[in-house]
Amino acid sequence: MKRKPVSNQLLLLSEDEPSGRAWRRLGVTRNPFFAHDVDTPEVLYQEHLDPNDLRLMKAWLFSVTRKDESSKPLAIKGTIGAGKTHWLRAFEHDARQTLGRSGLVTSHVLTGHGMKNLSLGALLWGGLASSELPKRTFRAIRDFADRLDLPPTSPLHSILPRMAKDYELVDLAVQWLSRAPLSKAEHRALGVAGVMDSEGPWVRALAHVAKLAKQVGSFRRWVVLIDQLEDLWRPHVTTPLRRARFLTELRTLVDEALAGAPIAIALAWNTSVESGLEDISDQLTRDYAALFSRLEGQRAIDIPPLAPEHLDAFAYQYVNAAAVASHSPRLEELLRRDLGQLKRGVAPQGMTAREWLTRLADWANEIVEGGASLRRE
Repeated sequence: MKRKPVSNQLLLLSEDEPSGRAWRRLGVTRNPFFAHDVDTPEVLYQEHLDPNDLRLMKAWLFSVTRKDESSKPLAIKGTIGAGKTHWLRAFEHDARQTLGRSGLVTSHVLTGHGMKNLSLGALLWGGLASSELPKRTFRAIRDFADRLDLPPTSPLHSILPRMAKDYELVDLAVQWLSRAPLSKAEHRALGVAGVMDSEGPWVRALAHVAKLAKQVGSFRRWVVLIDQLEDLWRPHVTTPLRRARFLTELRTLVDEALAGAPIAIALAWNTSVESGLEDISDQLTRDYAALFSRLEGQRAIDIPPLAPEHLDAFAYQYVNAAAVASHSPRLEELLRRDLGQLKRGVAPQGMTAREWLTRLADWANEIVEGGASLRRE
């Protein structure tokens, strides 16, 4: 049966009508085109991706969340607004849902961590401490002392037998792990020389907490997501020395994961920091080849713009994800009517997901807030 055309005049808001009710009258729960709401993973358009890249990402996520084998870090790159962060949030959502209480997922955006004093150890500790995984793991050591397997070079090696004998050392060990200042007597009680004075041992110690957690309990995986890696190259934000230290620490974490620590790492970056600067993938390949060679597939997966032929399907997928009922929402009829006008001026190479979502979101808001519509061509 052919649907009747939807009149915009029926969608005008009265002054006291909640906007949520107006969206429901369109058959959706809200404006479907949440251009900046990257934390909502319910829509993940995939048709514009290279099939090999899509298979690589799905295989990585399956391995991370459903298998116990070690995994190389996954890297995603693309222009601003291409959808890199949206993919990371989709990974985060899937990992949290699949791993549940047997896993830990921590997500980090570099610009939110004080770039001038950026430290991978501090970043990792923030996520680890909030989960209380170190304390829970250390408390279980006494019952599993004969099963623990850490190399003699581990920063945690000397404190394990002491904690197994003295339960009261657990809180002290957690403080030491956080690099909090302790007295000489407290250091002697733990069997350590002092505070960990460099980032490398700290990163290794945190990785070994995850390794211990797997040995003493049902812990399966720590998933670490790091976004906006390009900020390490942003002028006047951090120094080349700080960048080199951070990436060296990151390589240490990657090596621990490849050596058996139950850690999975996903990275994302914008392909350039400022106009005229080279893709940081090239800089990583040239200046940090050891780290880049450890990436899954030894490359970064490129999230491309949406080609013109993908714009329609992309828009419909977002509308249907927000639909109140199983049938096509009324907003879809209006979208079908106005798509030609919405796509006017789109370049042959297409546009980023964020640009298209912003255009669609503005159009949908006009429909609801003012009854305005784009003219048919």
